[in-house]
Amino acid sequence: MFGRLTRIEGTPAQIEEGVRTFEQNVARTTRELPGNLGIVLMVNAEEGKGIGVTYWADEKALEASGETMQRVRESATQSAGTRIASVDTGEVLSMERSGEPKTHTFIRTNTLQGKPEQIGAALAAYQKDVLPLIKSLKGFRAATMAANAESGKIWVSTVWETADDREASEAKVADLRKSTAATAGAPGAKVELFESVHVEFKVGAASATS
Repeated sequence: MFGRLTRIEGTPAQIEEGVRTFEQNVARTTRELPGNLGIVLMVNAEEGKGIGVTYWADEKALEASGETMQRVRESATQSAGTRIASVDTGEVLSMERSGEPKTHTFIRTNTLQGKPEQIGAALAAYQKDVLPLIKSLKGFRAATMAANAESGKIWVSTVWETADDREASEAKVADLRKSTAATAGAPGAKVELFESVHVEFKVGAASATS
């Protein structure tokens, strides 16, 4: 599975408008494209930012969707008044869920600029040390690791039932975050907090929208 991650920025009101029109402006077209497996939108309206992630069956489907998704992004951001900060792609290396996906869960994203040749070692460390720990913590719902083999960029996201669960987990994972970043050849990890407002998957899971 492959993913395309789009970062958006704007005022809190613009982010909220983007959420309100997401189904009409983004999801409706995206889910009909060949090979699409899922769509997620997470936002932090107070900080004026959001991340949209689309999931694709393989690299061919990811690439084939490129032109259409560019038009969708441009139209959606123009409509809401937001702006596109960046667009990245990568392979989903690990995805774990404790239950059906749903909206209004609380997400912590970790972005690491590692070295391409160290992605494999980082994945091994993540699977050996990080996953078992976070899956044991109260409120855990999901965790995903993806990476771009050419750039070495790695994304790890964890999903929690409540904001309190997410906050409580931070002290438990902070040291592991540092060691995993070092294994990946990254100087550290950029940590951000979001709430999910649109979640749908076609792979063995029900859909959920705000």
